[in-house]
Amino acid sequence: MGYFPTFELSLVSEYYTNPILSLNIEFLVLGRTENDNFVTLEDLALPDALRQMCQSVPESVYRNDLSSSRIRADQKISTSDSQE
Repeated sequence: MGYFPTFELSLVSEYYTNPILSLNIEFLVLGRTENDNFVTLEDLALPDALRQMCQSVPESVYRNDLSSSRIRADQKISTSDSQE
């Protein structure tokens, strides 16, 4: 899955979307935290042709605000506990 920062959206134009419209491709779009705000598909400025190919996944389906640093820290604790 890719993430298009706002400045890259200008690169997506009819030149790119028209050929793939006929292929019936759909993109599942998951939100993400950016600058302490949760950004979803509805917050993005997309060309209409691209937006038609996108389906927003509700954050309640997947969101879990747990950082990878926290996961690694927890794994180290679990590993050291099991070695005793």
